[in-house]
This record gives sequence, C-alpha cells and structure tokens, in this order.
Amino acid sequence: MSEFGRTVYSLMLTRGIERRQDLLRLLNENGYPISQARLSYYLNGERNVDPMFVACVSELLGLNKDERRRVAWAYAYEQLRPSEEDLRVIEGFGKVL
Repeated sequence: MSEFGRTVYSLMLTRGIERRQDLLRLLNENGYPISQARLSYYLNGERNVDPMFVACVSELLGLNKDERRRVAWAYAYEQLRPSEEDLRVIEGFGKVL
C-alpha cells in the first residue's frame, strides 16, 4: 500500500470503516463513481490519484483541518515521487555529461 493509501486507510479506521468495499460503496452512493480496481490502484500507488477523489474522501470521512493536511501531503508526495524508470533516466543523464 502506498503512503497515500496508508493515510486514507488509517483515517477510515478512525471512523469505523474497516474495508475498502465500504469506502467504495460510500463513494459510489455519494456521487463519485469508482470501480474496485481503480480504488485499489489509487490506494496501492499504481495510478496517479484523481484530485476529485481526494476531495470526496475528505468530505465523506468528515476530515478535520489537520487530517486534510495529512491526506494532501500524502497525495502530493505520491504524485511527485519519481518512478524507477525516471530514476534510471536521471542516473543515465549524468553519465552523458
């Protein structure tokens, strides 16, 4: 699970939501249509997370200011972290110079 996924999951637990399926149901029932696969991709860091997903999860979980800040930081960190391929390209670039 990604840092973003761990952050969301820990906040889910504080609200008594223990399963991804329950979050999935809440999202779909409240106007954010998402598949189980996409939710897994987001929480596992396999896809860039839709900013609207972050906003919807924050609203649905009723996050306070500090909790929203934690989610925002985890979201931004995951989006900005270079991939393994990017790191190889950067490493190779130094050899060209």
